Amino acid sequence: MADSVRCSGCGRFRPAWLEGRAERPPCPHCGATALTLAVSVQMTVTTAFSVRSSLQPGDQGQDWRRRWDDIQIEAAELFVPLTMGMSGPSIQSARRRVQSFYVEAYHLKDDLKVAASVTGITGAIVEAAVSGNADLALLCDLSNLVKHRSLNRTPRSGHIPRFVRWAGTDLPGTPSPGWRLDLVIEHNGVTFDGLDFVQRAVDAWRQVLVQWGLI
Repeated sequence: MADSVRCSGCGRFRPAWLEGRAERPPCPHCGATALTLAVSVQMTVTTAFSVRSSLQPGDQGQDWRRRWDDIQIEAAELFVPLTMGMSGPSIQSARRRVQSFYVEAYHLKDDLKVAASVTGITGAIVEAAVSGNADLALLCDLSNLVKHRSLNRTPRSGHIPRFVRWAGTDLPGTPSPGWRLDLVIEHNGVTFDGLDFVQRAVDAWRQVLVQWGLI
């Protein structure tokens, strides 16, 4: 199975279970049905002095590029249908994972600020980009809401977001491909899906990084 599955039309993440289907529903964003698959190859190296195998990725970096890669990989994995039994604990686990993604994705800004001497993108520019992008500003508020349970400062997005409710929902298909988390978020009188916002956050960061010439 591919590590990530994207729509060939608009580049947005699509559920991995679509990979093996001859007929698949069109992308809800652009209507395309074609998919682009990304697959990674791993190697296990065994030494003559140990009965254990060990693999150490060659890239041990801990900079903004690593976090950006991690963000994209985690976002893709969040769209993979869940196959463990749907229960109260499994729904809460899925909710925690999505909310943790908001924190991880927001703190890309800290790695970018650390890299200012190399990239030329100062901390002030990074902060201005977050405040000036509606989705990144909301990502900031959601991250702080997850960490602190309430906002102790003026929200960057202009309004305090709220996690309204979460539930598990079976996905259509025969055999059933699993279920997904429905995380409802309210912001400025509008409700939206928490997984949809995962994609919005990735797209917002990509737009900024392209604008700065970093990717």
